[in-house]
Amino acid sequence: GRWVIGLHAAEEVLKMRPHAVKRMLIREDWATVPQLKAMHELAGYNDIQIQEKSSGQIDGLLSAAQAGGGHQGILLIVSGRPEIDWDGLKTKEQSVLLALDGLEDPQNLGSILRTSWLMEVDGILVPQDRAAGLTPTVSKVASGGAEHVALESVSNMGTEFKQIKEMGYWIFGLSEKGTKTIWDLKLPEKVVWVIGNEASGLRVSTEKFCDELVRIPQAETGSSYNAGI
Repeated sequence: GRWVIGLHAAEEVLKMRPHAVKRMLIREDWATVPQLKAMHELAGYNDIQIQEKSSGQIDGLLSAAQAGGGHQGILLIVSGRPEIDWDGLKTKEQSVLLALDGLEDPQNLGSILRTSWLMEVDGILVPQDRAAGLTPTVSKVASGGAEHVALESVSNMGTEFKQIKEMGYWIFGLSEKGTKTIWDLKLPEKVVWVIGNEASGLRVSTEKFCDELVRIPQAETGSSYNAGI
């Protein structure tokens, strides 16, 4: 299963998908921390296996798995993850999807997941290679967003774009090459926003699948926006 760490991320899993939690590792002094105590009680109510560990032991597990840190005294082992409802999107009148073209920073991906949750994004597409995935660090930064917004890895983004267009979506790539700004657009009901790599932006091959490249106005031309919206 995947690992979820951090107070907010773990709390959201226990609220939304307690049946998916296979095991909880919690700090030995959980009773002294109100949030940990509440999660311990919820885990017991849902018959989740609980193991008490020292903070150092949890650190050691994460380090050995190269899974990041900052667990805040809680680690959940969870099966499954949210999935995009493609059949539902075919008939949906209004929808927003994101496609991340090689985003590599876990912090950025986590921030995007959290913002996507709050803005009711229906799903996020990422390439299988050379891109950040749903790691414990990403889930922690997302602060619960990873339990609400599906993150789907695809082997061929171009093929995916073709199928999405057939469902009535318009694809807009965010790029400094765009002749229009986002304020110039009259947005259709179903939109895919494509965000490029932190350093190199959108790949040329990805740009070809976009219906239009658009830019976000900025005061300083020598700098660029952070990809973590």
